[in-house]
Amino acid sequence: MIKGNNRNTIIFSILLLLMGGMMGLIGMSLFSFKGCDQFVKDTNELYSGLQIPFADECTCHYSEEQKFRLTLYNIKIDPDVYLVKYNFNQVPLQNFTGLRGFDQLKEKEFPESPILYEAQGRKWGNTWRYLYEKKTGRLWVEIHY
Repeated sequence: MIKGNNRNTIIFSILLLLMGGMMGLIGMSLFSFKGCDQFVKDTNELYSGLQIPFADECTCHYSEEQKFRLTLYNIKIDPDVYLVKYNFNQVPLQNFTGLRGFDQLKEKEFPESPILYEAQGRKWGNTWRYLYEKKTGRLWVEIHY
């Protein structure tokens, strides 16, 4: 028979393992969402490690064949703080046409300014790229799977 503190320790350990397992399942299920149906902002943030501020508008384009998702956000931020925090670099407009989903965008979703700011990287075998336009407050997020 298990007594006092040992019993409490065992019960606590079992509960901790169950909670850890549940959190792992939730995390793994987020990574399985690649389309535009749900958890778009959450998975973009997980893949890139960059927080996306509140967006009052969001448009998403996804291609399973080409293995990419391109999301356009209208965000309200202090650009100088956000761009420095996440190490964005100023880039010419030509970098925008290099987006894999460029051909799926509508004309109104194109940048209005010749200067953009870019952050990019690779995580868990996927590449990601953020392009931000100061003039309009638009953020394009591209994930390649």
